[in-house]
Amino acid sequence: MKLSYNWLKEYVTTLPKPEKLAELLTFHVAEVEKVERMGGDFVLSMDILPNRAHDLNSHIGIAREIAAFTGKKLRLPDARFKEGKIKNADALSVRIEDVEGCPRYIGRYVEGIKVGPSPKWMQEKLLATGMRPVNNVVDATNFVMLEYGQPLHAFDASQIGSNKKQTEKKGIVVRKAKKGEKFTTLDDQIFVLDGSELLIADNEKALALAGIKGGKKAGITSKTKNLILEAANFDSVLIRRTSEKLGIRTDSSRQFTGGLHPVLAERAMERLSSLIQQLAGGVMYDGAVDAYPKKWPVVRVLFDSTACNAILGTSLKDSEMKKMLIMLGCRLSVVGRKLLVVVPAERLDLATSEDLYEEIGRLYGWDKIQAKSAEAHLAPGSQDPMYALSELSRKILCSMGYSEHIGYTLIGEQVSALFRKSGLRLLELQNPMSEDARYLRPTLMPSLLEAVAANAKKRDAVRIFEIGKHFMEVGGTMKEHMGLGIMFYLKKEITLHEAWYELKGVLDMFFASHGLGDMVFAEMSSERKEAMRLLLEPEGLAELHINGAPIGSIGMVTKQPKDVYGIEGMVVRAHVDLASLEFASVQEREFADIPKYPAITRDIAVLVPKGVRVEEVQNVIEREGEDLLFDVDLFDIYEGEGVGDDKESLAFHLIFQSAERTLKDLEVNEIMKRIVEGLKKEDWEIRE
Repeated sequence: MKLSYNWLKEYVTTLPKPEKLAELLTFHVAEVEKVERMGGDFVLSMDILPNRAHDLNSHIGIAREIAAFTGKKLRLPDARFKEGKIKNADALSVRIEDVEGCPRYIGRYVEGIKVGPSPKWMQEKLLATGMRPVNNVVDATNFVMLEYGQPLHAFDASQIGSNKKQTEKKGIVVRKAKKGEKFTTLDDQIFVLDGSELLIADNEKALALAGIKGGKKAGITSKTKNLILEAANFDSVLIRRTSEKLGIRTDSSRQFTGGLHPVLAERAMERLSSLIQQLAGGVMYDGAVDAYPKKWPVVRVLFDSTACNAILGTSLKDSEMKKMLIMLGCRLSVVGRKLLVVVPAERLDLATSEDLYEEIGRLYGWDKIQAKSAEAHLAPGSQDPMYALSELSRKILCSMGYSEHIGYTLIGEQVSALFRKSGLRLLELQNPMSEDARYLRPTLMPSLLEAVAANAKKRDAVRIFEIGKHFMEVGGTMKEHMGLGIMFYLKKEITLHEAWYELKGVLDMFFASHGLGDMVFAEMSSERKEAMRLLLEPEGLAELHINGAPIGSIGMVTKQPKDVYGIEGMVVRAHVDLASLEFASVQEREFADIPKYPAITRDIAVLVPKGVRVEEVQNVIEREGEDLLFDVDLFDIYEGEGVGDDKESLAFHLIFQSAERTLKDLEVNEIMKRIVEGLKKEDWEIRE
């Protein structure tokens, strides 16, 4: 923003020299990027940050800050003017159809003005701040905008239609544009509107793009005799969107985009009325038509001087703090040992006690506050169990050659369609950033498949995992879940058993590393298999159980998801619910001494009909092996040549061990005979 030094001097007595003022403003308010001489004036180029755009994009706003940190008196401009006998309400009506887009609209009728050049003093100030003088009416609206920060507008009243119900009145309507409606600006640009824009109109035509630019039809010309003055408040988000969409960026749109309080419209209207009467003459109708359907609340904040000193590390007196708050424009009253502060309307950034404490520190000067070492009692923090579980899971999987992938939780329409076909309900964002980020992912599978697709172009095998959130429906309610997804991709074709077996081994070691050696692979119900048939192949689809409770699943990805991502090859994926894993891993555990005596190992291969579960065979082995059978591990599944089309071979590794003595081969051989006999009783064949 450009500020005129001479203009600022009108509001604050005895200003510091331009360079010194720039230094003080940079330290207390915002950075002054440069100071330039312009004729008999100096222009300060100031970088106003967004958090103060609502009050500092004006000369009075900056002057108020200067007065506050220098202790000088602020002098506001004279806004007095004479009013005629005719009431504004008898000549003008205002109707706001979009209260959210336009919280307040003030209109005033002026009769008998004379359009001409503005005086030299006004033109010099406008030129110093980068504005081109036009005429006394337009220049007055721009002058007050630069003075108060509130954009204004003047319409040629003769070009405005009458109110439908009262033909003797001029009628202003604040409404949304009609879809396809055309609007011509003052500089002859024609825009076709889509219906989201806010317009100032009469009952027949659009007069201005609200808060952005005036229209051609009611612009001020040398023939204009009567005016309708506008001071309004518009929604900052709406103005920004419209300005960016249409590519129209004006000083007015910049001011509204920063956010303004509706009270500024009233102050600016009084000042504009005074200037118009001074520069162009005319009769101001009595009063103003002020449409303000829902007044903004007054902000009141409790201020504790003791807390302020404690937070800032200062020892300021109550009287010093009160003076600073009053210099900022606050109104004070005592409530017990605290102050009730009524915040100035234009300071939209002051809403809490801490905001006021920061203002005290800023005005006092951060350089005056002595640095002190922090003093606090340190207490050991508690570790988040889920964080610890996730970190351990990462270490385990990385040690097995798997790489971590961090994916997006959002998916697009094409991917979401596949999951909807599977019967999953997806949660859609109300305001998505793009079409590719419209839905929350129901599983970790989309981001893992995306990572596989990217890596499969360069590698024949991909081993990845992801720990993250997904969103699933439970009992009719969408809930957030923390999950672990593991995926193994191989470009060359191998049997399902081979691919499944690799991931099975990873899961065995994963759960064992968590101290959960009793994980079993359980057959999934036919209903769940059917529900997942578009995503996972029924063959090899199994649930992971710990102590009889489901904790995850394993299965091979079907063709449909792979086609969506352009993947050719075999993909096996496993999913683990981390909340269930956390619950299982914190259960009471038993610790035993490391066995002193050596173990004896045996291998056995059992030929069973297809459909017989591994768990069934393992149960028979464990039953017959009794106490001396320490562990049983499946290490191979074979089907094909030599075993028949309807059978498969399951190979187990058996470990025998005693905690009390060294076992002999003879007694292990006897146990193996019992195991073989037990398996044969089930009509299963032992492969030699």
